Amino acid sequence: LPDLAIRTYQQEDHPAVLRLYAEGLLAGSNDANDTAADLDFMQEAYFSQERDHFWVAEKAGQVVGCIGVVHD
Repeated sequence: LPDLAIRTYQQEDHPAVLRLYAEGLLAGSNDANDTAADLDFMQEAYFSQERDHFWVAEKAGQVVGCIGVVHD
């Protein structure tokens, strides 16, 4: 997609990530195991281990998507 960038989460993305999570809940796309508690502790949850990470998708300067991966 033109003008779409995937990049590592930065602290200033936090309000947008929380907004996207809330919009997903309102749309009914929540998982019973997804409490979003990890979103309150981004560094510990997604950046303390080498195999963990959190990315955001950005278009026209706005965060439009996100994904986090944690190795279990």
